[in-house]
Amino acid sequence: MELDDLKNVWQNYLNEEKVDINNLLEPKHTHAMNVSDVLSKLSKTTIYRWKFTKNVIIILFSLLVMNISFFVLFPGKFQNLENALPVFGTVALFGLVMLWAYYEQMKIFDISDAVNIKAGLKSTIYRFNRWYILSTLVYVLIFPVIFYAVVNMGFEIFHVALPFLTEVTISGILSVIALVVNHLYYKRTYFRWLHTLNKNLDELRDLN
Repeated sequence: MELDDLKNVWQNYLNEEKVDINNLLEPKHTHAMNVSDVLSKLSKTTIYRWKFTKNVIIILFSLLVMNISFFVLFPGKFQNLENALPVFGTVALFGLVMLWAYYEQMKIFDISDAVNIKAGLKSTIYRFNRWYILSTLVYVLIFPVIFYAVVNMGFEIFHVALPFLTEVTISGILSVIALVVNHLYYKRTYFRWLHTLNKNLDELRDLN
């Protein structure tokens, strides 16, 4: 959420609740300010990750285009490049998935179009939980493919031939590790902040 949007949401809340600016230290309005602060932190974190991922994607696609161009222009010097292209393509696909995930996540914390702050907060919590489940399912499908492509290419570079089952097993283990790390990160950051939002939402309801 941009700062101007946050200010607009906060001002709309003050107008709808007919709040006297001198009484903002009342519990109800203190909770509302806490909500705005948490949403701002979540939004800034997500925007940073989305921008970082976007820059990585630009680099990956630039490398992909450059390698394809070299292969087309100098096929004799890059005879084995066609073996690397599936890896580049897979990694680029993974980057696009990550870019989509962070973009969708970024929109979750924008409540500028909400009827009021309580409705926006309730919608944010629901949409994030739904997004997390969906993105995790996507990662479960794509992580093994990504890691298999990288593992397979890595061993080929060192001229080491591994059985297909061994490569699949290594890819599966790396996928599980990546999923666990991803979950622990969200548990430490987003879920902790969402717990605060849930608490504030309950307290806002009680004050009504």
